[in-house]
Amino acid sequence: MKLDFVAEAQEATFESPFKGFEPATMKGEVRIDPLSGHVCRIVPFRLKPFEPVDLTQIVERSKETCPFCPEVLEAKTSRFLPSFGVPGGRIREGCATLFPNAFPYARHSAVAVLGPDHFVAPADFRPELVTDGLAVAKAYLIKIVEQNPDCIHASVNCNYMPLSGAGLIHPHVQVLASNTPTRYQATLLRAAGEFNGQDSGAIFDALLEHEVTDGKRYVGRTGEVHWLSAFAPKGLMDLWGVLPRSSGFLSLSSSLTRDLADGMSRVIRFFGSRNIQSFNFSLYTSAVTDADSVFHLVRLIPRVNLPGFGVSDINYFERMHDESTTFFTPEEIAEGLRTFFQS
Repeated sequence: MKLDFVAEAQEATFESPFKGFEPATMKGEVRIDPLSGHVCRIVPFRLKPFEPVDLTQIVERSKETCPFCPEVLEAKTSRFLPSFGVPGGRIREGCATLFPNAFPYARHSAVAVLGPDHFVAPADFRPELVTDGLAVAKAYLIKIVEQNPDCIHASVNCNYMPLSGAGLIHPHVQVLASNTPTRYQATLLRAAGEFNGQDSGAIFDALLEHEVTDGKRYVGRTGEVHWLSAFAPKGLMDLWGVLPRSSGFLSLSSSLTRDLADGMSRVIRFFGSRNIQSFNFSLYTSAVTDADSVFHLVRLIPRVNLPGFGVSDINYFERMHDESTTFFTPEEIAEGLRTFFQS
């Protein structure tokens, strides 16, 4: 079976005030994601480069009341009930500490603080931050599944800096587990079932086969994890990490976790090189322990105010029409990102 990569060219012609009202034609494109059916419009507008932003004041001001800094974390963050079976009410691994989300998005909702530093610039992001965060997420999900075997739909998520929706600057991720998938997880599961009902991982095999052969959006590998620029991005940029088949997130090896963290940190440093300080990421995964065709996908999407305008990168197309817009082609983003995967 093959996936459909649908792209429709669009042209608009008008009398342009920038060319003395001579006729001008602008060319764009509408793309449909081959997995989810998501629609993205590539708009023929060239953004100015993003400029550095001085974050000194917002970082210093937010540090004064931050509950995630090490000197106050014990007193200002929540703890698991004794019945959860975690000594001290929190889970720790390396530089990461995980505890219940005081403002939960689901019944099983936790927060993992990534290290002692109140602010880490994307250009300085280290793989160890992600590795330790994934380790405590895994330990948390093991406990959840032990006590709630039907809660197999899991994700690790991040809002980084205020433009992404983060209420706190200190680096942290949110871990969710449920007996029902989120809307996007359900979309992926449905697409995988329609593609090959006997093998849910086959759809990602087909995706990688196409993207590696095509080469335009494929970026490279960190160990066993493949990286690419999404065909129909959900934001200005949309970078995917596709993990190999495994028996679920709870069984990911330490080496594969390091491969994933390495690639994610490279993407984040790429954002930093473009003076992008804010982003979202989600790792869509499963807490099942006995399947050999489970897929894992991580997506990283920057969040910005458009340079020259100071307006959000999200507009009515995304909020009201469930489509996204971008001014960059996925192919040019892949070309820029490849340099971060060459060492």
